[in-house]
Amino acid sequence: MKMKIMIADDDDDDIKILKEVLEDIFDNRQILFSIQTAKNGVELMNNLEKEIDLPQLLFLDINMPIQDGFVCLNKIKTTDRYKHITVIMLSTSTFHGDIRRAYEIGAALYVAKATDYSNFKNKIENCLELFKEAGLLI
Repeated sequence: MKMKIMIADDDDDDIKILKEVLEDIFDNRQILFSIQTAKNGVELMNNLEKEIDLPQLLFLDINMPIQDGFVCLNKIKTTDRYKHITVIMLSTSTFHGDIRRAYEIGAALYVAKATDYSNFKNKIENCLELFKEAGLLI
């Protein structure tokens, strides 16, 4: 089975780092996966609407142009077709109000972006392991 992942983030460097982290993690575990990206919330929602096979996992940045991550998260979690998608909110913000809001809307997890590759990889790897143990991911 192939895991389908989507990343919604307007920062090319953040997308690149997250892709590298996911490739390291999944390649080491010999898990097949595909990654799609979106640069803003409107593009994300358009991509989801067109998808026949929806992603199991979505990494969603909060601060994006046109439509932010909170608006997208709310649409995803209130739409029957999308609400099963596991959403990890990613942000540079560690503001408790943002974290609380993400969980209230329905994020499975909130992860602060790390500047150190190794630290960020460990955070993401731990998240994925928790989801796997909970039966949310393959």
